[in-house]
Amino acid sequence: MKKRAIKYISIVFVVLVLIVVANICIRNQKIKSVRYTMHYPTEDHILNQAVVSDSLKAHFGSFLSQSRKDIELDSIRHYLETIPYVSRADLAISMRGVLSMHIYETLPIVHVFSANSTYYLDSLASPLPAINSLPSHTLIATGDLPSLSKISSSKSQKLIKSLVTLSSLILNDSILKYQISQIHYSNKKFVLIPQIGDYTILIGPSSQWAEQLNRLHHLYTSAFFRDGWNNYSQISLLYSNQAVCTRKTNQ
Repeated sequence: MKKRAIKYISIVFVVLVLIVVANICIRNQKIKSVRYTMHYPTEDHILNQAVVSDSLKAHFGSFLSQSRKDIELDSIRHYLETIPYVSRADLAISMRGVLSMHIYETLPIVHVFSANSTYYLDSLASPLPAINSLPSHTLIATGDLPSLSKISSSKSQKLIKSLVTLSSLILNDSILKYQISQIHYSNKKFVLIPQIGDYTILIGPSSQWAEQLNRLHHLYTSAFFRDGWNNYSQISLLYSNQAVCTRKTNQ
């Protein structure tokens, strides 16, 4: 009985030693390769692998010269998520020493022009730095909007979130994202300006936006499809279950 117990203890000891040795070997394993996978929300994209890899190399040095134990995944992840237009990063190191990075891009949905500054907002209402070229279907916002230095205030945040909500509703609609190009805010009201046509679109409070934009969608696919939109100076969605179209005075 005592011999059997000693045998079991010896086996357990050997296993534990092997685990410790294996862990030491794994921790000292050199990174053999770095694999980037870029995830884009649309066909348009701003980031590319070269920009990300160059930024990482400048900050952390070459990962290929480092051991697994020297790679701090949380630090790399945090740094990646500070790069403009990176929304999320997932990292892992395989048993073969491959450092894999899945990098998710966020895109601006609205370009804000305030009295004192211009900036972009993503779908989470986070500000983004200016870039030379924008993806398609990025809306323009004008009017009494807060400057970049003031958007963090509680009063401005409410307005900014409303602007982002309205922009998202428009861009998620298969028709409106091509028809609406601009959102104007004044006198505490939002007005939509179309891509083509000399008219404005009045909308009501945010609690009614989904229903109002649905009416506008059907207006573009039915009445405007038959009659066109050049005959009108204003479209009002302020009344329940209606779209009131005001004809131009010379029509």
